[in-house]
Amino acid sequence: YTGEDTLSLHDALPIYKAVENAQKILTSNQADKTQAAEQLSQAKEKLEKAQSDLSNTKSKLQKTIDKRDSKDKAIEQRDDALRDSWNLAKLKNGWRGMVNLVQNKDPELISLTKDRDRYNEEIKQEMSDVDTAQELVDREQTRYNHQLTIESKFKKSLNERMNAVKTATDAQSKAEQEVSQMKSDLDKAK
Repeated sequence: YTGEDTLSLHDALPIYKAVENAQKILTSNQADKTQAAEQLSQAKEKLEKAQSDLSNTKSKLQKTIDKRDSKDKAIEQRDDALRDSWNLAKLKNGWRGMVNLVQNKDPELISLTKDRDRYNEEIKQEMSDVDTAQELVDREQTRYNHQLTIESKFKKSLNERMNAVKTATDAQSKAEQEVSQMKSDLDKAK
């Protein structure tokens, strides 16, 4: 022991091994971070697709609602025309038209009503499709948020490891300088 505050070769070896181990861990963490980033990207793609599908499903539903509303308006207009004008039924279909009107068998009204009922059934199915698409969006949003959390943890861990490697590297550099100084001092003492 020289009495100075220096490290011996015996002390420097564990520091070198610590730096080597820290660098291996850092490399492993960088690979994990890369994998987390890829999983985050995939989760984002799935979320965006689910959101697009939901938008398309809602658009389809709105078109069907518009068709049904159009049929409702046509039915209302036809009902009004039939109620307000017995003559219209008589002129269009003669006495048979009057009989059908009285028996509520106007062919045009029946056709419009069937169309409206069909659209109502389509709306029920499309509303179910919208609910299903919304559930998928919610699940994908949860997965995406989870991947964001994982990536954030990897970034934090990676930064901590990088700081540990820097500290170990600094210690190794200091130890190497001290060993070099010790060799120089030994050479002078000889």
